Amino acid sequence: MKTNSKHSDSSSPNWQKLEELNSKVTVKWESSAEDIWTKMESQLTEQKRPAKVIALNRSTWQWAVAAVFVLLLGTTAFMRFYTESAIVSAGEHRLVELPDQSKVQLNAGSELTWHPYWWQVSREVELDGEAYFEVQKGSRFVVASEKGNTAVLGTSFNIFARDDAYRVTCLTGKVQVSTTDEKKQVVLSPNEKAELLGAELTKSTVVASESIAWITNRFVFAGRPIQEVFDEIERQYKVTFHVDNGINFTYSGNFEKQTDVKQVLGYVCRPFSLKFTEEQPGVFRIEKSN
Repeated sequence: MKTNSKHSDSSSPNWQKLEELNSKVTVKWESSAEDIWTKMESQLTEQKRPAKVIALNRSTWQWAVAAVFVLLLGTTAFMRFYTESAIVSAGEHRLVELPDQSKVQLNAGSELTWHPYWWQVSREVELDGEAYFEVQKGSRFVVASEKGNTAVLGTSFNIFARDDAYRVTCLTGKVQVSTTDEKKQVVLSPNEKAELLGAELTKSTVVASESIAWITNRFVFAGRPIQEVFDEIERQYKVTFHVDNGINFTYSGNFEKQTDVKQVLGYVCRPFSLKFTEEQPGVFRIEKSN
């Protein structure tokens, strides 16, 4: 015998009860649907609004350009005119290395000036005194002095530029020497010397190595005015000479710095019957013998 019976599924929801519960629940909104849509449309409109562009007027633009120009001008002026100097006192020598690794040996009582931040534009130095140069190859290298200019590309040479004296000796390469007004020029090869005598720029053959003997503290003079010799002794020994008027001889000879200054004075004075007296330490009077 079959018996018909109804089975309930506990996993199935009771839809009738859910509908009864939902009908009793009431949701309260703070705004109506129309208000909500209006607010959303307003926010979307604000987001699409283009950014505000502030245009610079002509006056502001001109001031900006002027400020940049002044800054560039100031920087360029600083680079062009900033200088470094090497000053060598009496009794001293000094080795200077320039920005391109060119080397300069400065004799006593000399001064060298250059523009380090302008070096890539112009390799130029100013010399007052005596110096031996070993120049690295590159653009034109100029040594300016009161009485003349020397220009090279890459070479070695010696310059003596003191008071009215100006002479250049070439050791290697080629050297162009000119007066400051560029009206007179000569080109030197090794073992040649240019010398300014009055208004004339002369050229002669020499033993170039003698022009740089001072680097090793040896001083060579060939037919030089005796006053020039006394000046060199003063620089090397840090002494002072009072030389009487009328002593205008020409001297040829040499001495080494390790020699005592009184002995050196004896070498120079004796051939011309000159006598010297030490009036106080480091101060000498030089005069003709009676």
